[in-house]
Amino acid sequence: MRRSRSIIALVSILLLALSLAAWGVDYRLSNRVTVVNHSGQTITQFTVEVWGDTYTGTELADGRSAAIRIRGRNSDSSYHVFGVFADGTTFDHRFGYVTGGFGGERATVTVYPAGRVEGTQP
Repeated sequence: MRRSRSIIALVSILLLALSLAAWGVDYRLSNRVTVVNHSGQTITQFTVEVWGDTYTGTELADGRSAAIRIRGRNSDSSYHVFGVFADGTTFDHRFGYVTGGFGGERATVTVYPAGRVEGTQP
């Protein structure tokens, strides 16, 4: 009885370790775009387009950020980010170069007052 509990405990620990390792690999290889709002007002809606896919978000308060996980593709692309502020004004920006077939792509889009947008890639 004692031996079977030890085996169950060991198998449980191994499964947990494998799950954490798989999550870590997935996190490192997933593509992400982070939208940062430093505009002085709420972004009521924003959209990120890459590889022909569209990802949307809503209600991003000033000073907050939102990370968007994007699917990879085997072709090259760029980022297109646009949205609407609480006062009805808009922003629209294209930037970057995303290489198809690679994982772990990261980009940050920072939205400033008057709709100025800056896109960066490490």
